[in-house]
Amino acid sequence: MKVAIVTMFSGLSSTYSLVNVVADQIQMLLQADIPVKVLVSETCPDSDRTGIFLDQRIEWVKVTNTLNGKNITWHDYSHVSGNVHETFFQEADVIAADFVRHLKDVDVCILHDILYQGWHLVHNIAIRTAQKQLPHVRFLAFTHSLPLSRPREVEYPFSA
Repeated sequence: MKVAIVTMFSGLSSTYSLVNVVADQIQMLLQADIPVKVLVSETCPDSDRTGIFLDQRIEWVKVTNTLNGKNITWHDYSHVSGNVHETFFQEADVIAADFVRHLKDVDVCILHDILYQGWHLVHNIAIRTAQKQLPHVRFLAFTHSLPLSRPREVEYPFSA
C-alpha cells in the first residue's frame, strides 16, 4: 500500500497547526513502513523542511500552480454564490491533470482542508475531476477548518 497526503501547503511553518497534524500522520505511516507521497503547492520551498519532513523515505511532489506560465492566484470562495474568475476551470483542469499524474501509483489519498475551504475551491474541483481517472484510489478527506454556515442548496462549483 502507498499513501498520498494532499495539503497544497505553500510553506511548512509549524505555527500552522495543520503542518503538525500532517507531520504526525507522516510519522505514523513511516513507522508502519507505509510509503508516503506528500503533495504540496509548487511554491512550497524545500528549505522549509525540518524534522520528519526531512525523512528521505518521503516522496515530495510539487503540484502545479501555474497556468500559461503565470502563477495561479488562489481566490477565497467562502461565499456560496456569484461567479468564479475567468480562468477558474482552466486552472482546475491543469491541476487535475497533475493530480492524476501524481496519484496514479497510490492506493489511498488523504486530503487535508481541500474540501470546504474557499481558498481551495479550485483544488476541490481539480481533485473531483482527477478522481474520475483514479477509480482504484480511496480518498479520505480531513476537514480541520469549517467555513461559515452554508445553505443546503448551493450551485456548482460552490456546491463541491
